[in-house]
Amino acid sequence: MRSGRWPTKIDCWKEVFRGLEGRLGLFHFIQRVTRTLRKRHVDHFPAINQLLGAVCFCNQEDCEALLVALKECTLMGKKHSDDDIAELKVTKHFWQRRAECLRKEMRQPDDMCHNLDQWFTWFKCTASEGSQPARGRVDPVTGDALFAPETKTAIANWKERSMHLQDPLPLDQMCDVTFPNPNSPHGPKECLSRRGESNLDSFHLTLVHFGNAGMRESLADSLNSTVTARRNLQIRHKLKTCRLTDENTRALTPAGWETVPDCFNHSELDHVNKIVRSAGIKQEQDGHADVRPRQL
Repeated sequence: MRSGRWPTKIDCWKEVFRGLEGRLGLFHFIQRVTRTLRKRHVDHFPAINQLLGAVCFCNQEDCEALLVALKECTLMGKKHSDDDIAELKVTKHFWQRRAECLRKEMRQPDDMCHNLDQWFTWFKCTASEGSQPARGRVDPVTGDALFAPETKTAIANWKERSMHLQDPLPLDQMCDVTFPNPNSPHGPKECLSRRGESNLDSFHLTLVHFGNAGMRESLADSLNSTVTARRNLQIRHKLKTCRLTDENTRALTPAGWETVPDCFNHSELDHVNKIVRSAGIKQEQDGHADVRPRQL
């Protein structure tokens, strides 16, 4: 189990759930520091990237496969030079689109704390006597420093809980891997993390947009239920694709449509399957045996 407050009340949880092994969620772990940073500061985005690098790093084999795909024009439609790739890596768009090709490995607690100290030194604007000199800068427009007064306290609390972040399983068991479609020209694999907490919180952000739209309560509930059902269906479809090993079966589907579910309304699909079976066609021949109708 991953929680944003682990190991708070750890004795209680282990008493309720025997054999429970818990970890601190990466999203809330990072957020404890990022919410103390000034978002309008000129160095905010570089600081976030380096903070993530202090906590985890991308698997080297995955990085090599992604670089080869970018340089050989099999991923984004054109060949990229080293300078082009360097420019892409500092953009938010690149990490939103290509992070699924890179498995993240958590650093060990001591290494994480050391990197965090170096990160704090690199972006702080003032230094107390006897500490490392500050290398940060104030924002040229607002004149504010990147760190708020609460940042130092958040980092101290962060270092105390760094030992609760490491994965309990080997890296190859922390992701569901989807190999490239036989019809696809690129080579990197897509990885669906089993940590799950970051995806859950990003989904909560989607629900917040519905709540802020000023619509009536019944319409907001209907939209939330629909989005939740489609999101879960999309995840189940990805997991089903991860388990496909017969390349001839995957070759029947165009690579661009492989990630799109065949049907969004499984209750209607279940009704169609019943009509098909009543006509004498066996279930294994109808092509839609994996149906999850709505339970009333």
